[in-house]
Amino acid sequence: MKMIKTIVLVGVSVLLSRCLPDPLPVNSLPPLQPTIVVSSELLPDSSVVVLITNSFGALEADDDSDPVALLNQIAINDATVIIEGGGVVDTLTLFGPGLYRTESLPMDVTFEYELRVFSDELGTVNATTQVRPRVAFSQLSAKINDTGFDTLATINYSFQDGPGTSYYMVNVEKISTDALPAVGEFLNPSVFTNLLTDRAKTDGTFLTDSFNVLFQDDFTSGDTLLVQLGNISPGYYDFLELRRETRFNFSDFLGEPVHYQ
Repeated sequence: MKMIKTIVLVGVSVLLSRCLPDPLPVNSLPPLQPTIVVSSELLPDSSVVVLITNSFGALEADDDSDPVALLNQIAINDATVIIEGGGVVDTLTLFGPGLYRTESLPMDVTFEYELRVFSDELGTVNATTQVRPRVAFSQLSAKINDTGFDTLATINYSFQDGPGTSYYMVNVEKISTDALPAVGEFLNPSVFTNLLTDRAKTDGTFLTDSFNVLFQDDFTSGDTLLVQLGNISPGYYDFLELRRETRFNFSDFLGEPVHYQ
């Protein structure tokens, strides 16, 4: 009986392979014109880290690419990066390949801040934003279930909603304490993001939610589950929703681009 199943499966696989069309030649594509790509993050201590890189084509890198070599290839290390807001102008300091930071600029929710990036080769880009009010968990718990093959984490949390329509994200990440994260994990962390909004809620109420996160590896003694709560803008919320719909791991550093307008 097992032999019959094997023959059928082999026959099906051969049939499927014959149905695959021949690859189409791709010719006369215009070369990609490099542009400045900016990623920024406001840390809990109110310092800001900005990653400045060149854009690169979808065929120039994949999951097998060396992340260190790729970052060194696309990093822009000679840019001038300035953040201005609240009557203060601060020029960020380069501290790693394409990484710039400021530790002296206080980020106040009452001011707008403008980020300006100047590159002799690629020109100038700028963006303006307002810092969102800080939010904190009122209650947070996690239950870890190790199945022997993978690990399922159940996250339960609540926090008090702020005034007006707000948009939130909760990030969950496994942190191993036995060794420092590899560069590949830094560029492409295994992060699960849960999105929620208070559009149907009354201001000042407590938002409560629960969700599951599946990790492909086991937890060992000393591992930590990092859970972060962020108050984000409506545009970033829509962007993250679109990314979630188009890929499995939407924090993937080497993922396909998302067309967002």
